[in-house]
Amino acid sequence: MSTRIDWSQGPIPCKSCGRPMRPARTKTADWPGTVVCRRDGLCHACVEKARRKAETGAPGPQVSVPHRNPAALAARGGARLSWERAIPGGGEIPLAHWEAEALGAVAKRARELRLILCGRPDMTVVHGRTPRIRAVARVRPMTDTEAATIARHGMRVGEAA
Repeated sequence: MSTRIDWSQGPIPCKSCGRPMRPARTKTADWPGTVVCRRDGLCHACVEKARRKAETGAPGPQVSVPHRNPAALAARGGARLSWERAIPGGGEIPLAHWEAEALGAVAKRARELRLILCGRPDMTVVHGRTPRIRAVARVRPMTDTEAATIARHGMRVGEAA
């Protein structure tokens, strides 16, 4: 149930991040230093964050649960591994470097979960107050032979499911 917000006392803080908000369809010049209120006492950024969380699950590194039957997993189009982190330094280091770091982090996370990447991850940079880089890759369960080969090369592999 939605409740009406009383704007007569000025900006109100976002329920999630605390940034001062102004009513929708008002000018920034009339409410300096504020962001637009989208719904339920949340700003635009927090509503979008909640939407992404609902689409992908928990925030941060995310994994869709791999199916125990590889044939059924292949028939469904495979599982997806999603990884996301803030980009520190605000642009002081080239984006190409962060893409390479993200690729390594996705591969490491997949190994920890006993998954194999089926292709190069799709990289997306989310700009804003805190820029973020997101990588999403198709994955499949790792076989015991693949796990042994990876372990032989000195890389850690997670526990068998």
